[in-house]
Amino acid sequence: MTFLWPNILLTVKISIPLIINVLGSPNVTVKDSLNFNEPVYIGQSETKYLRIENKGAQAINLVSASVNLSPFTIDNSLFPLEVKGISNVMIPVKFTPTVSNELLGQITVVFQDGSVNKAIVTAKGLDDSEYTYDLTLPI
Repeated sequence: MTFLWPNILLTVKISIPLIINVLGSPNVTVKDSLNFNEPVYIGQSETKYLRIENKGAQAINLVSASVNLSPFTIDNSLFPLEVKGISNVMIPVKFTPTVSNELLGQITVVFQDGSVNKAIVTAKGLDDSEYTYDLTLPI
């Protein structure tokens, strides 16, 4: 603020502390599918990441995640995991095939408020064939 009196210029600064609290709720989305695009050889492992996004202002805890097929694993030591407001986390899903075939499974993600999200997971195990050759040599 500036005041002008005859032959006197007076400037005053006023500071007012302001605190803004943004209240909201979590708005969580889980990517609907996770695909292991390339085949994985039996006995080998591949890891892909499932994206979980919180578009809301309030944080929420992810309490568990599981897959319904044993060749897929999620490290349970990660939970509970806080998903902060306006952020995302990536959950590692490991695929270790034991047979040569295509798999279609389901990932279940559970949050502290009891909400459950599901995602489809697909992968293909491939047998790494061993070849032997029986070559006869001329005598």
